[in-house]
Formats: sequence, structure tokens, C-alpha cells
Amino acid sequence: MIDTIIFDIGNVLLDFDYMKEFRKLFSEEISETIANISIRNPDVWVEMDRGVLSYDEAVDLIIQGAPHLGKEIRLAVKELYDNVDAFPYAVDWVKQLKEKGYRIYILSNYGEKPFANSKIHMPFLQYVDGQLISYEIQEVKPNAAIYQAICDRFEIEPSKAVFIDDSAANIAGAKTFGLNTIHFTSYKDAVAQLQTLSLAHGA
Repeated sequence: MIDTIIFDIGNVLLDFDYMKEFRKLFSEEISETIANISIRNPDVWVEMDRGVLSYDEAVDLIIQGAPHLGKEIRLAVKELYDNVDAFPYAVDWVKQLKEKGYRIYILSNYGEKPFANSKIHMPFLQYVDGQLISYEIQEVKPNAAIYQAICDRFEIEPSKAVFIDDSAANIAGAKTFGLNTIHFTSYKDAVAQLQTLSLAHGA
């Protein structure tokens, strides 16, 4: 019986469409350039999420990839975290599951400063029982260590928990670890999948 639900944040509860945000500021060409040297560059972005690189160090490294766009890069990364929004369903979804008796947790890859800047846009956090953000332990999804860490921190039994994430790689890692999983593609689909699981309190 499932008694615990673990949510990813970006593109599950929070709209993290970085290209949409970049295109509000710049041309398609500049937006693609910035995306390729920042979010799509694991040597920088993943290491910031891991907490190995600070936000400022990461931005400086990104600028090395396109020095002529230094001003644009600083603005793009800042605006990306200052202007995110929770999906319209997010608060009610988390709140309703909490009210039904589920333990609710957050497991997300985020750098320290980006998470601090984005939290104001995450009203659903008031309904969760706890969170583990990657920078805190210098581990990122889909590494097994981060799934072990959240289970240890909150005394979660993997077989009684379901993990919801939009990344296929993160889902595969969680499934291998022993968590039940839902690969998030839409709110409607995720709700339907929850209803098919053996939930302790009903979805």
C-alpha cells in the first residue's frame, strides 16, 4: 500500500520552460546559444545542482562559452529563476493528497541560490512534510545515493512510496532503487496512474 508520495519540482509542479523564458528576452539564435552552454551543459548545470559549483561560479563558466553574450547570459539565468510559476493544479493537488493522509515529500535537483530564488513561486511547499534538494548533499538524480538519502532522512519505505518525475532517466534510477514510479507527462495522466496504484487512502 502506498502511503508516501515524492514529487520532483520542475515541470511537474513548477513550469520550468527555460526556452519560453529565454525567448521572452532574446532572439531564437541567442536563446539557443544560451541554452546550449547553460542548462544543456551538464558540466556546468548539473554541477551547480550538485552543489559543487556556486551560482556565480556556474554563471562565470557559462559566459566563457560565449563571452560576447555575458550581459545576456547573466540576465537570462537570473530571469529564469525569478519568473517561474507553479502550475495551476499544483497547490490543490499536493494539498488534496496531504489531506487524504499521504506523507508528501519533495526531491529535486537544484542549486542553492536558484532554489532560494525560486521558493517564493512554490506555494505548494507549505503542504509538504519535508524536502531534499540536491545541493544539500552534493548528489543529483538519477544517482541511487539521492534516493537512499531521502528515504533515510524521512524514514521512507521505498515499496510504500511513489516517486513522480518528468525525467525518464530519473524515473529509471528511482525504479532501480526500489521506488514505485510515475513518469510525469501531464497532470491528468499522473492522477490516473496514481489511481491505479494500491494507495492507502485512495487517490
